Amino acid sequence: MKPRVMVVDDEKINRISLCAQMEDAGFEVAAFDSPFPALERLRREEWDVVVTDLRMPLLDGVSFLKEIRKIRPETEVLVMTAYGSVESAVEAMKSGAFDYVTKPYQWEEMEVRLRRMLSHRKVSQEVVRLRRELEDRDRFHGIVGNSPAMRKVFERIRGASDAVHPVLVVGETGTGKEMVADAIQRTGSRREAPYIKTSCSTLSREVIESELFGHEAGAFTGAVRQRRGRFELADGGTLLLDDIDDVPMDLQVKLLRVLQDGRFERVGGETTLSVDVRVVATAKARLEDLVAAGK
Repeated sequence: MKPRVMVVDDEKINRISLCAQMEDAGFEVAAFDSPFPALERLRREEWDVVVTDLRMPLLDGVSFLKEIRKIRPETEVLVMTAYGSVESAVEAMKSGAFDYVTKPYQWEEMEVRLRRMLSHRKVSQEVVRLRRELEDRDRFHGIVGNSPAMRKVFERIRGASDAVHPVLVVGETGTGKEMVADAIQRTGSRREAPYIKTSCSTLSREVIESELFGHEAGAFTGAVRQRRGRFELADGGTLLLDDIDDVPMDLQVKLLRVLQDGRFERVGGETTLSVDVRVVATAKARLEDLVAAGK
């Protein structure tokens, strides 16, 4: 792709000559005799460099430069000035111009400056890209961190994002277990599929079974119609079981079955249902320790 250079100069002969030399050197060039149509073009398109005369009618070069900075702050600007107005060129550089040349100039001098500006622009763009990449890396789906420990967490999240088996996130209350679960869901191939959350610690024994597996009409007092449970709602996607260590022991057998083969019955139902659900669970303590303690 050719470097794009815009030339703005009210001196016709100089403008035509400069554009011809730039095109011969492999630049894509657009020429203007006034700053105003150049600004309109800049609003519509991105240009690498603007080469502008410092003294023009209607709008001087420094004011033009300031307008460019408002529209395209990343575009580099080279100002051309007469020998006796170097002070104005210095003022322009203070306002954001990259460099200046004095008229009359040699094309070789102009080309060297243009190439230097293009190289600087390329480096600046790469710096911006890398900075954004670092920001994205340090803010992994809402989790902020740059320490070795957090990088290890991010890698484990990526590794678990498409896991076939259930994923367990263990940590004390307030350590961000749900944020990790959310990141796992957003990173994997099921990120566009249903994502259903259930808090196992806030539901009573009577409610949690119906909440997870649904119920048939008449299954218990108040069950006036059939209700789909969380596993059905999450079919094809992900189900977050928050605080799975609070699931009552007598319900754990039914939960184990659906975790193993994706099959269950609604409360009060006889029809066996099958679902394809990736389960992510959180716990406040290691489940192995709870098993050993008989809990």
